[in-house]
Amino acid sequence: MKKLMACFFMVLNHIALYYADKLPPKLCIVFQVTGSLALPLFAYSFARGFFKTRNAGIYFLRLFALAMLTEAMITAVLPSVGLSATSFPLNSVFVLLCAFGLFYGCELLFAIPADRIGSLRLLEANAHTHSDRYDVRIGNGITAKSAEHANRIPPLSPAGLFWLALIIIVPSVVLSVFLNSEYGLFGMLTALIFYFTEKSIPKNKGTWAIFLFLGFDLVYTTVFYLCTKTLNPLGASVAAIFLCYLPEKKKRPSPLVSYAFYLFFPLHILVLLLLRPLF
Repeated sequence: MKKLMACFFMVLNHIALYYADKLPPKLCIVFQVTGSLALPLFAYSFARGFFKTRNAGIYFLRLFALAMLTEAMITAVLPSVGLSATSFPLNSVFVLLCAFGLFYGCELLFAIPADRIGSLRLLEANAHTHSDRYDVRIGNGITAKSAEHANRIPPLSPAGLFWLALIIIVPSVVLSVFLNSEYGLFGMLTALIFYFTEKSIPKNKGTWAIFLFLGFDLVYTTVFYLCTKTLNPLGASVAAIFLCYLPEKKKRPSPLVSYAFYLFFPLHILVLLLLRPLF
């Protein structure tokens, strides 16, 4: 249900994007504002998918393929409907790719706290070492629940993990800022809020996510207005935060349903572009 709502809002957003010259200005703004509600829903689904996926590498490759193929299709079709490809931002999946890099970098940072060594004093000295000290390694929190994600972390030293995280996080953030894509930095930071609530908050995730996103949205929208003297339509996306935590069945969707949503993304853009000459 949430993904269906997200798809509906996304269609409105892309109508405003690709039909801006054909719509009345006020109606275009309505579509932009309403379409922004898709962002939290997709960011929430993406963050949860990051933790639920059995193979993070394949998850990334699917997103990468979706982003590249969709962008190739858009670039090829735009000139045929009288539009310039350079006039439009890259599709929103590129922001999810940046968010993926940020998520993985954070996973590396969370893995850095080294195991601790606890020492016990034996009642009698060890016959082989003649020492009464017994060292016990205390793990860094890999439990049965998190063990399935342990294979994401390469066997590096804490310093190695730190530098690898830095190498991944910095380009991800820089690209989200300077890459001209839908949602941009706002979209990546929205996804990051859901990442931290899913990762670090055991209870009342929805309450924490709502308060964090409300604060983030207020600060970002205010700074954006002070810098540009215009209101950012994405600020209205805060209204959708409540939809993210509506009760839902915990049944895992079938692969067919999952791939249907992947196909919907490029196909609905293609249909909108091909219909442009009719209006």
